[in-house]
Amino acid sequence: MKRLLALFFLFIHLLVNTEIREFVKLDAFISHYYEHCETDKQLTVLEFINIHYFGSNQIDKDYEKDMELPFKAHDCSSHSPLPSLISLSSFKLLSPFQFSGKELFYYHQTTIPLSCLIEIWHPPKSC
Repeated sequence: MKRLLALFFLFIHLLVNTEIREFVKLDAFISHYYEHCETDKQLTVLEFINIHYFGSNQIDKDYEKDMELPFKAHDCSSHSPLPSLISLSSFKLLSPFQFSGKELFYYHQTTIPLSCLIEIWHPPKSC
């Protein structure tokens, strides 16, 4: 029972928060394909996909039905509001660092003075 309930909640989550909800529109895809087949008997599924997804998105007599096809229109109602809260104007583009060509001098000490180490490694003191 727990497994079935977990799968149910996973399905609901995927349906609401991902683009998997577009597969619910497959019946609109099939019925619109058959409508096109009535006017053009030689139309294949690949040609139908090419017309509706890769062709020009011109407004014609069946434009509203075209927009009901899966993955055709974007519904942003289920997206997280976080990106809209972040303003892009608050970010500044910095110019890249340019090396002046001068040689940088780094102080390199191979040994640490013993007096520094003695101050660090004391046992805890009781109050």
